[in-house]
Amino acid sequence: MAVPDEEGATGRWSLDHLFVDQDGIPTLVECKRSSDSRTRREVVAQMLDYAANATRYWSPDRLRQYATETAIEAGQDIDSQVLGLLQEDDPEALEPFWETVARNLGDGRVRLIFVSDQVPRELRSIVEFLNEQMELTEVLALEIKQFSGADTTVFAPRVLGATETARQTKQAGAPPSPRKSPPWTFQEVEDYVQKAQWGSALKGVMERAIGLAKHLHSQSEVEFGGGTGPRVPSVNLKRGRRNLLRVSGQPAITLYYGSWDLRQSADDELRRQLHSLLGSSDEVLKKEPNIVTLLQQHDPDLVQFRPWLLRLLEEFKRVEGTGD
Repeated sequence: MAVPDEEGATGRWSLDHLFVDQDGIPTLVECKRSSDSRTRREVVAQMLDYAANATRYWSPDRLRQYATETAIEAGQDIDSQVLGLLQEDDPEALEPFWETVARNLGDGRVRLIFVSDQVPRELRSIVEFLNEQMELTEVLALEIKQFSGADTTVFAPRVLGATETARQTKQAGAPPSPRKSPPWTFQEVEDYVQKAQWGSALKGVMERAIGLAKHLHSQSEVEFGGGTGPRVPSVNLKRGRRNLLRVSGQPAITLYYGSWDLRQSADDELRRQLHSLLGSSDEVLKKEPNIVTLLQQHDPDLVQFRPWLLRLLEEFKRVEGTGD
């Protein structure tokens, strides 16, 4: 997993593993053998470099893309994996989960784990000290010893750093109760985007998308429906019974790509045009793709996306007129 050290960079360092747990907490894992000749301070400094830059320069959208790519490589579906992690059957649970990941990443609420076959006393002392001092970030060491017999190999894991003092510190930094109601308003989404600490290019795309959505609403072309995710504000844009897109502070501009229910010829042409302007394909643009990164790369001023969206709305009207 690449970790950049500046906005827009591909990655200066390579993290061994990245996981996200059922609470939406990004977990950074660095594995080292006890035979590694580097000093304990160097290993800790490396992990802190990863954490400091990852929380600043990783975008939630990029994390979701990494997760999707990893699932595809394993022959799995990321939505099914997330629902299994959450022990949920309802797809409506997916967006609130990713919104929580976004908020945790933005707040610096992450977990750092050092994994080794032998954790020396010096490293354990550093881990315990950091974990007891940091309210939002959890720091742990995982020691995994291996015992082998004639026909059997046993791995014995031991978690280090989870002291009682650390537990009390983490309670003090616990997140506020989730916001569940009423639904988010468009003004809350706009305020959230304006205050977000994103790069200027990403913020520009989001602000222009919000401006376009407000214009369409003012012309009675679309209706707004407030999202109900507990952490990050979002609104859905729709026309009649057809969902158009969702704008979220995740940041996300999500197309309801798989549920337009249009005439086949118009549907095919609109998809072809979308692929062309985003430099993408159906493999990437699945049922509900977040296209904010693709817009940032290929059409940051929405010069092509705006007329394309108007053509889609015209097709919505045409289908409405036929009673379909």
